[in-house]
Amino acid sequence: MDEYYPNKGLSFTDLVVSVDAKESLVEKGLNRLQVRQIIKYEAGVFKIADYDKADEYLNKILTPITKNSTKLQYDLFICHASEDKDIVKPLVNRLEEKGFRVWYDEYVIKLGDSLRRTIDKGLASSRFGIVILSPHFFKKEWPQKELDALAEKEINGEKVILPIWHNITKKEVAQKSPLLATLYAAKTEDGLEQVVNMIIKAIQVD
Repeated sequence: MDEYYPNKGLSFTDLVVSVDAKESLVEKGLNRLQVRQIIKYEAGVFKIADYDKADEYLNKILTPITKNSTKLQYDLFICHASEDKDIVKPLVNRLEEKGFRVWYDEYVIKLGDSLRRTIDKGLASSRFGIVILSPHFFKKEWPQKELDALAEKEINGEKVILPIWHNITKKEVAQKSPLLATLYAAKTEDGLEQVVNMIIKAIQVD
């Protein structure tokens, strides 16, 4: 085991040099591994925290055929009403800083792209869907279609939808969707960091 995972650990500088990549990309990768509790940071160096998880994760990224026969390009799909971008954009930026791959229309859809096809691809290529539930959300048709697509992905019993309430109460959510109201949700009123931490906890690999 030690021949693959040396116990001495590596500093951030050592890692940047060894993988020959930009510091920002290395930092994102390290954040992802720390979130999954595969590595830990001690005394200025990064070390393996769980060898079994390291083996499992390594096998996953080296295996060309995944469980769904399709490599998921994104960790998170952001489903929201355009009127809520003032809270969505900081959330997306913070999640990307943490190393997550986020599908966010403003960052993905380019001039001339087919809106429907691009969104369909994003939905199919994302592991989880963050749904920003707000008064604006329930007034817009397109975000609710995205929610329907995410709900279809939950047919096999896997958790996909991660709800976030923004300027809305449980009673108001229940009036629009009793099922959505039963899901434990993060609330923007609790602050950005609390929301991000709840997302990380929800998707963390056990």
